[in-house]
Amino acid sequence: MKTYSSNLIYATFVCVWLCAVPVHSFAQQIQVSMRSHVLRPSAGMVSVGDVAEIAGGSASDRRRIAHLDLESIRSQSAKCLIPRKQLEMRILIDGYPRTQFSVSGPEAVLVSCGKTTRLAPRLETELANEIERQFALGVGDVTVRLANEQQTKAVQDKLKHGDYQTTVLLSDQLPMGQTSVEVEFAPNHGPHFVERFDAKIIVSIRVALAKQPIERGVVLDSSMFNLVQRPIVRKADFARDGYLVGRVAKRNIASNEVILSSYLAERTHSREPIIKRNDLLDVIVPLGRNEIRLKNAKSLSTGDVGDTITVINTRSNRQLSAIVVDRNLARVLPITGKVRR
Repeated sequence: MKTYSSNLIYATFVCVWLCAVPVHSFAQQIQVSMRSHVLRPSAGMVSVGDVAEIAGGSASDRRRIAHLDLESIRSQSAKCLIPRKQLEMRILIDGYPRTQFSVSGPEAVLVSCGKTTRLAPRLETELANEIERQFALGVGDVTVRLANEQQTKAVQDKLKHGDYQTTVLLSDQLPMGQTSVEVEFAPNHGPHFVERFDAKIIVSIRVALAKQPIERGVVLDSSMFNLVQRPIVRKADFARDGYLVGRVAKRNIASNEVILSSYLAERTHSREPIIKRNDLLDVIVPLGRNEIRLKNAKSLSTGDVGDTITVINTRSNRQLSAIVVDRNLARVLPITGKVRR
């Protein structure tokens, strides 16, 4: 009877002790990994789940700890710093013994909210800066506009916790206009991943703009064009500053037209000029807004494209100064009107 009473007392003690100790005291250890920087979409209460990754333990323990409140952000521009000790104390207050959980990561987490949470503006700036760096362009010469909101939102969801680094993956050619670019993301917590974004890329380039109509065969000088900075959205072989003066126009160039390298040719200085003395050629003569074409004029001098030569009208024996346009064509100065071949 005495033994029975002792067993009953022991069983009662164990039962009371089990009821007094929280169930999660016997659970698997919980690992809490703090993040370095958290971006929130809006102000409000900051919970443990906002500032840390929670692993181990039971699903109910993880949910319970994730919802423990830590601090309140009262305005959209405010920030708060959550120390590791504050997080540990909050879990202890909820009844978890120190032996049941571990906290790792930085000593504190910075929590902020506002415009910095938007991926698109930050990514547009990083893309523009990287294009400028990789292609040796000036600061502010590139503007990037991301065109697909769904793409940025999908990546934003992957990066909602913590900061990240980016690597812009560009081809050998300068991207311009409507295109797509690849970006590798390296989150502080999580695996690296690569995403492709549809984008409009505007590049500010210094181009040559014709100040006046430039006729085919004319040798360019600095008075014929202006160098201006223009936003460009299409690829073209724009003539560079050092490629203009002394080049010969291969085609008619309209006033205010951007001059491309393909419009110009180098002046030939071969031993055998394309026009030799006594060669017969056609000569364009301006006549008001019109022009006439003299057939079989005779050259009295030699020259290449862009050179000025003397020709004689074989019918009137009148001598004229003309600029060489092609192997069998010259134009009388001053130059007006259009060439018709």
